[in-house]
Amino acid sequence: MTQILYILDSKNILLSESEFSADEIIRKMETGSWRFPFHYDKREYRLIEGVLVVSGKRQKKICPELNERQIRVIERLIDGDSIEQVARALHISVYTVKYHIKSAKQIYNVDTRSELIARYSRDLTIF
Repeated sequence: MTQILYILDSKNILLSESEFSADEIIRKMETGSWRFPFHYDKREYRLIEGVLVVSGKRQKKICPELNERQIRVIERLIDGDSIEQVARALHISVYTVKYHIKSAKQIYNVDTRSELIARYSRDLTIF
């Protein structure tokens, strides 16, 4: 059993265990066959006192088809904000928020806001 500590952007942390040895995990990471819980832009790893520590920065764009504003709207919805709260926070109209949601749903080919949030959240993680 190997403990793995994943660190994303120096603030998001996930502790996991694997049945593989640290050497096997490192080999899988280097060959691209290891599945990470986060989408890293660039990652580093170290073995510290038997714990494999993987750190890196968040990949800039999870879905390249989404524009920055659509991403910000979806992330606010994930945080539980209403459409009105998203509009206030981003200094845009409610109509514009709805437009960004509609466009993002078309990109993801989903029908509801819940499906949009679920698909985007799934893309944030690989589990």
